[in-house]
Amino acid sequence: MNAKARPRWMSRRLLRLGAVALLSLCGITLAWAQGKPVSGAAASSGSALFNQECAGCHGEDGHGVIAMPSMPDLRDPALQKQWSDAELAGVIVNGKGLMPTFKEALSPEQVQNLVK
Repeated sequence: MNAKARPRWMSRRLLRLGAVALLSLCGITLAWAQGKPVSGAAASSGSALFNQECAGCHGEDGHGVIAMPSMPDLRDPALQKQWSDAELAGVIVNGKGLMPTFKEALSPEQVQNLVK
């Protein structure tokens, strides 16, 4: 069955199913990544910590991943001015929207290293 012959409702349903599958995969990846302890130099390096804990969703440079279009671009100067360090730390610790909490996975020092 080609795309033109497929009813519109079927295309929407397939799109929704794809989005649910993608979000589920991201959740599984986050759960797996949160189970890995960060230690040594990586624990004190914000960039190494970001690569391990955050890059899976936020991208290696903070731009957000294409598969999650609602992901904010952390490189955006307007976004950086909009949020205080305390607000960013709060989102990391408590989660927000699709972002899970990192309260149990990261120490306060690690959270501050990510914010900076």
